[in-house]
Amino acid sequence: MAHLQTRFHDNEAIRFGEGATRLTISSGTTDETEKGQKQDTFPAEKFKSLVLDRVKQEKAHAQGRDEKEALEAAKSTLEEGTPLRLPSLLFVGESGTGKTLLARWIARSLFGGDGEREFFRINMAAIGSDLADSELFGVVRGTFTDAQEHTPGVFLANPGKVLFLDEIGDMLPEHQSRLLLYMDEGRIRPSGYAGAPFLTPCVLVAATNRPVKEWAAAGDGRFRGDLLARFQAVVRIPPLRERRQDMKLLISLALQRGTINPEGRITHLSLDALDFLLSLDYPDNFRGLEYRLATGVRQARAEGNSCLCLRHLVR
Repeated sequence: MAHLQTRFHDNEAIRFGEGATRLTISSGTTDETEKGQKQDTFPAEKFKSLVLDRVKQEKAHAQGRDEKEALEAAKSTLEEGTPLRLPSLLFVGESGTGKTLLARWIARSLFGGDGEREFFRINMAAIGSDLADSELFGVVRGTFTDAQEHTPGVFLANPGKVLFLDEIGDMLPEHQSRLLLYMDEGRIRPSGYAGAPFLTPCVLVAATNRPVKEWAAAGDGRFRGDLLARFQAVVRIPPLRERRQDMKLLISLALQRGTINPEGRITHLSLDALDFLLSLDYPDNFRGLEYRLATGVRQARAEGNSCLCLRHLVR
């Protein structure tokens, strides 16, 4: 997006920087630029080396190799004696802090493009306890009364992808045990299947707004400490009220999203509107910020106004 600048209120202006890298406030000839904090780069290459090389062996036929050679490569991988250490990451933070967005960004960083074909999300809080086992790990038809069909489960159905387990803090203890085994071996055995488990590597990203560290330390069974320890990194995502220094950048970023500012109709933001946005606590975090901005943008567009003003935000 090219730099946009519109002057108003006695030569005051706000310009949204290209790619949401900066938000510039101009007054007269003096510019004050708020630059975002340098972010740590996600180790995409490390994840690629751990996962994609193995997946390529099992999907060799997709790269023009004949079926026999592909089967031999898959067999070699399955018979490897060394444990498979799966890439794994756990995001911990309040609702609305952007954990799902970060998981999708990981998929884009690893696979390029929008990453949607290589990304699969499952919300643990939305799965009934009676269905979670088959939905996650698969089940053979007839294993129990309701198992009317063979179900592969999300792990076997999505090898090599970024698998996002949202709300993992709501996972039942018995399912935590099976996930722990998968993270140790990278293999899944569907319920009712008597054969050897299937190798199905993926990039495992999980998220929760529950205090899983405290639960694990308490040892009361709500969240297993050994499961928490299996994640290679546990990253806390801070709420917006702890990111005051980033708010101007985040507002700039949000106003460049088509879902909030369709067709980029809003090109500038009044200073009193900015002060108002900076004063809020946002208990709903990014969702609250995005809702407030989207509502204000609709009000401004209804007036035919390209400036988002305070009156548009406080209605």
